Amino acid sequence: MKEKLRIKGLGHSAFKITLSDYHVVIDPYGDHKVPGLLPLRVDAHAVYATHGHGDHHFLEAVTLLAEAPPSPWTLTRIPSAHDGVGGKLRGMNDILLFEGGGWRIAHLGDLGEMLSEEKRAMLRHLDVLMIPVGGFFTLGPQEALELLEALHPRIVVPMHYREGELGYEELEELTSFLQFCPEVKHYPTGEILLDEDTPDQTAVLAYVPGSV
Repeated sequence: MKEKLRIKGLGHSAFKITLSDYHVVIDPYGDHKVPGLLPLRVDAHAVYATHGHGDHHFLEAVTLLAEAPPSPWTLTRIPSAHDGVGGKLRGMNDILLFEGGGWRIAHLGDLGEMLSEEKRAMLRHLDVLMIPVGGFFTLGPQEALELLEALHPRIVVPMHYREGELGYEELEELTSFLQFCPEVKHYPTGEILLDEDTPDQTAVLAYVPGSV
């Protein structure tokens, strides 16, 4: 039986994930690094980054809580490229695979390559997949859809896109991806609470400044 899992979107590719009262932050962005986003400050028991770029690796945004319960997660880092030429343009990137509490969730970071069958096999049977969809620096809408068709995650959380004045101007609008997605659900509070009965969906987590 799955424990309840809470995922809070913090903007861009940053998320706060809570399981068993244990808080994890992934890919916090630096101050004024992402157009339209206010500086991020959040508390957590642990913080992880997929790669070293300033819009994903501002660890100083996270205050680590003094008393940390045992982590419910087992973390596997899967090496990948930030571009389609083996990292020669933008370097390397780690896919983060978290397993615990009956859940398998993955954050693809700034994935820019189409994954090998070996790496796809590691990412099948996911409950949640956080995937970049804005293109230019990462996978674009069509590439993201191709990967989703191969992996079939239960819940898809798009990230690293532009929405109006939020996000880099080089990125495609979120609607470029959503137009191809079934069962799109919008969460205006920016967070989703998951249990074993949560239906399959594409979950759009709104950016809510100051709400962490």
